[in-house]
Amino acid sequence: AIYTSPDLREWTYASRVAGFYECPELFPLAVDDDPEQVKWVLHGADGEYMLGDFTGREFHPDGDKQRLWSGNFYASQTYTDAPDGRRVQIGWGRGIEFPGMPFNQQMGIACELSLITTDDGIVMRAAPVPELAALRQSSRALADQAGSGTLAGDIGELVDLEATLSVPATERGGLTVRGVPVVWDRVAGMLEVADIKAPVAIAGDELSLRILV
Repeated sequence: AIYTSPDLREWTYASRVAGFYECPELFPLAVDDDPEQVKWVLHGADGEYMLGDFTGREFHPDGDKQRLWSGNFYASQTYTDAPDGRRVQIGWGRGIEFPGMPFNQQMGIACELSLITTDDGIVMRAAPVPELAALRQSSRALADQAGSGTLAGDIGELVDLEATLSVPATERGGLTVRGVPVVWDRVAGMLEVADIKAPVAIAGDELSLRILV
């Protein structure tokens, strides 16, 4: 529901958008970095969103919900007025137990949001913030891993891994990173990480991945 107020004390009902139930956010984003073309994003707790126009009292959606996030991601929030006009989002990684860890619950990686035009229309994209590069202490390239599918066990505890999967159209293939399988199923059009599945629509036999451990 959208309410208006002149003083943050007295509130007047303005409108409602169906299908969103908690931790909503409503913010503008430029399409393809064009400040003359702006869409408003209505983002829900579950990682789904709608694009549309906002009058200050009513949100008018362009179409149905779309999904940005899959897996353990919930109740995200974004920073307002971040440097350089960026829209940076952090989500909650829910969990009941973290065996052997000195903490309970966790936040996800900070990501910068943008809107891009695709063959299927305008969609939202999330990319890890570039500040993460400042955390890198060393780097190395691994030889072609074809046939093994499992990275060497000494890749480290904290890893920022860039990899390219090459999988024929009728097959499944991937790699295992510290015991977690990452599999591209070309037939189903899905990317599988442990027990989480997310749709991947891409032409060609190669899929570029960035894996943060």
